[in-house]
Amino acid sequence: MRRLTLNLLAAVLPLFALWATHAVAAARPDSATMAMSAAQATLDPAFGNGGLLALPPERLEPETPVATITAHGDIVLIGGLDLRLLTAAGEPASIYGGQGTLAPPQPEGGEFRPAGVAIDQQGRLLVAGTSYFPPATEVSDATRYSHEVEPASIRLIRYLPNGALDPAFGTGGIVETDLGLGPPRRKGGQPIIEEPSVRATGVAVDAQGRIVVTGGALVGFGESCAHDIFNEVLVSAGFVARLSEDGSLSQGFGRDGIVGGRSLNENPLRAEEVGKPVVAPNGTITYLSTRVDPCSPRYGLAQLTADGRIRKRLGKGGAIRGYFTSLAQEPDGSVVALAGEGWSGKEPYIDRLIRIRPDGARDRTFGHRGRALVKLGHGLGNDTGSVAVDPEGRLLLAGTFANGNGRRMGLIRLSAMGRQELDFGPRGRVTTPFPKLVTVYSVAVTATASMFDPRGRLVTVHRYSTPNGYAPVLARYLLGNLDTAAPGRPPPDSRVALGASIAG
Repeated sequence: MRRLTLNLLAAVLPLFALWATHAVAAARPDSATMAMSAAQATLDPAFGNGGLLALPPERLEPETPVATITAHGDIVLIGGLDLRLLTAAGEPASIYGGQGTLAPPQPEGGEFRPAGVAIDQQGRLLVAGTSYFPPATEVSDATRYSHEVEPASIRLIRYLPNGALDPAFGTGGIVETDLGLGPPRRKGGQPIIEEPSVRATGVAVDAQGRIVVTGGALVGFGESCAHDIFNEVLVSAGFVARLSEDGSLSQGFGRDGIVGGRSLNENPLRAEEVGKPVVAPNGTITYLSTRVDPCSPRYGLAQLTADGRIRKRLGKGGAIRGYFTSLAQEPDGSVVALAGEGWSGKEPYIDRLIRIRPDGARDRTFGHRGRALVKLGHGLGNDTGSVAVDPEGRLLLAGTFANGNGRRMGLIRLSAMGRQELDFGPRGRVTTPFPKLVTVYSVAVTATASMFDPRGRLVTVHRYSTPNGYAPVLARYLLGNLDTAAPGRPPPDSRVALGASIAG
């Protein structure tokens, strides 16, 4: 009897152990191992000052501060009218012909303001922005109210890795174009000014070397929706344009290489300006609205097929509504989008993440029925502004969090299936104090970019304000087993993991 009992126990115990293993796995289906899940982010002492780098203020604040990382880990960051160049250690870099800074060539009689940077498969640096020219004051034909209209055009500059302007691109490495959109017009069809007013907000380069530019073009006057204001307002229309590798408009895309830019009705979001594009390996373009019709604000995201058709199956009428702030591309072509959910003053701040499959459909296996919600707490100023995807498919949210000691930089991690990893730092987050800045008036602002470098280290970009202007604060984190590229695995593509869209 005793031997029979022992034999039964010997048979049952392995089954119990197997059941227990599956029970734990079912309770935590997205964690590969406890050790991997619990691996926390630590500042990289090899970068800047103990992992942090605060740069001096700049006169002009980019509307969407962006950065990109080269194959060697060097960082290119937009700073005012110039580019800031940093080595992988956070020191001034000698790359693309610059010595710590790079001043793009200016247009004759105008001022060029960079808006986006990208690095293509050949290591060439592409800088996109707007050339602004002396403004002209015009008068509305309906109410006689004066408006200052600023002529502007798109400027693209491409540098070879040795710092020379690329002679195969445009004219001597520069493309200056209004995309064929023409000047803004009055309701009767007469031009308001003789020159177009077209602005760039972002840029991306696809796997074929084609260039995607987003922005907005001034199209004319529209009626104000404010009840106590009777003057007309200037209206823009958002656009997505695609150019060939040589800088000419891609004729196989949209209408003569451009979608939108002529009317608000061309865009499912009715966006006055769009930006932050990411491009999938199959050529699909996903973008956000950054400025919207003031009478009917519609924040959200939309998607175009490789030939420039609106992806109708995406959301309602080809768009998903929400205050989206960041996009990240996954290797299979899926897109992860981050949005704020709003705040009434009672419930905690909440962020929403969704994943869009390569075919344009919502991934219903992600999070809870296709949506992952992250509670940020009740503190005034809690906010995440950027998302990046690590080589394991997990999502890193970079933001700013408030507590009794002021505002701090912070990271939150979710599994590849959209479940928050609560053992990633205290209360599921890793926070870092901002460096001591030069003035007591400085105010920390949320993250504007996050990306993985070729060695799998996470680089985040925040910005702070001072009486002298805005300046970025960079941080680099080591993430457990991801501090170096895994053997046999290609390094993460930082060009598509930038939340503020490396792509601009």
